[in-house]
Amino acid sequence: LEGRPTGRLAESEAALIFGHIAAAASHLHSHHWAHRDIKPEHVSVCTANGGMHARLVDFGDAAQCEPGVPSLRGFRGTPLYMAPEVAAWHGFQEDSLGAVPPSYDVACDCWSLGVTLYVILCGEAPWDQDAELAQLIAAIQRDDIQLTSPVWSAISTRAKALVRGLLAPQPQRRLGAMQAADDPWLQSSP
Repeated sequence: LEGRPTGRLAESEAALIFGHIAAAASHLHSHHWAHRDIKPEHVSVCTANGGMHARLVDFGDAAQCEPGVPSLRGFRGTPLYMAPEVAAWHGFQEDSLGAVPPSYDVACDCWSLGVTLYVILCGEAPWDQDAELAQLIAAIQRDDIQLTSPVWSAISTRAKALVRGLLAPQPQRRLGAMQAADDPWLQSSP
């Protein structure tokens, strides 16, 4: 996004790049791996053979996990892109006597895909990235994703539906990576 005055991509470019990212996440999930830190900074984009290609990189927080089987634990990834179920681990100490936050699964990546798509479509994050960590975590855990800024008025209904589907607060209601990779918006974007 560097060098772009708005910090966002045209919807057709966003669909192309996001399709590659979602396909990569779907591939990981089909092999029982969660990336746990999907964000624009972990996407490598290049042009080759007359086309643009995107690759998901940096697997430092990746962990094995079967889809639908919550077995992951811990506060992992980049807070701005972190799913509510991962954010619930903020401040938890493994040796504390308090209640253990629920484990999570690959659906955490799907939330991160949603935030990534949000950023590449509108050029800004859904939350104040300059907020203190505790405020950011609280904002992520609220169910108030708004697509009402003036930028969103120029974005297609299908793109907004995909963002909303990925940013469903409850993991079991969130679109999966395969669903995102197969979303009709990716084939029909202007």
